[in-house]
Amino acid sequence: NTREETSMEISRSLTASDRTSGSAGRWIFQMLLLAAAYVFSGWLGSLLAVSPGYATALFPASGVALAALLLYGARLAPGVWLGSFAMNLAIGYQGSGYVTATTTAAAATIGIGAAAQALMGVWLIRRTIGFPNPLDREKDIGLFLLLGGPASCLVSATMGVTSLYLYGVVATEQYLQNWVVWWVGDAIGVVVTTPLLLAVLGRPREAWR
Repeated sequence: NTREETSMEISRSLTASDRTSGSAGRWIFQMLLLAAAYVFSGWLGSLLAVSPGYATALFPASGVALAALLLYGARLAPGVWLGSFAMNLAIGYQGSGYVTATTTAAAATIGIGAAAQALMGVWLIRRTIGFPNPLDREKDIGLFLLLGGPASCLVSATMGVTSLYLYGVVATEQYLQNWVVWWVGDAIGVVVTTPLLLAVLGRPREAWR
């Protein structure tokens, strides 16, 4: 009996370990997939960027980040950071031709702001109108777009441009222009991209038709 109990306990432990490993593997895959989607959509937005290349008039990646965290949970926030870090590190490299401690630190800080913005948007939306939400009422739609867009997008614009200013990448006379373009670009990115992704990926499907 003792041997059987021991064998069963070992079997249960191995099964639990396999489940944990599988869960961790799925999380890593989803996180990397989100990072790749962020980089790609961010690259598209960077085609409309203003000097020095970090702020853009339309930034779909902000909408990708919000949709991903709404649908799959805040645990994917590191994927937002990773995608933002990689993209902004590349922007810094394109600007100078090499990677420096300054551009690396700026990219890391901007990534924190991008992840914090998506988390803020999720928190505001869940707290105010709840989510999942079919967004079938005008009030809910308006609050969703306002909180996920202009309100939460204050976070990344402020952290991003301020960090660039402190690291000497953006001059004093460039601060306001970059902040406004960054904020507007992120907000438009959310308003345009997030509803489209929710319509495609949202569950239950009946609520998003």
